[in-house]
Amino acid sequence: MSIHKAIDRIVEAFIPEMEKISRMNESEEQKDRHYKAWLRATLQKFADDVREIEARNGAEGSRDHHAA
Repeated sequence: MSIHKAIDRIVEAFIPEMEKISRMNESEEQKDRHYKAWLRATLQKFADDVREIEARNGAEGSRDHHAA
């Protein structure tokens, strides 16, 4: 997956997830915790995806370099 696709996935999920949380029958403080938890988890997943993409690209670049 490319970084751009990962960003698009986050953007597409953001509004529906925020709407879902806002409809929860919880206090504003609890909703705020849910918003932050979702954002933290999503950004962590994005960071993991970026590291994986970079590692894959680095390994491919290393193979290309050795083949030259």
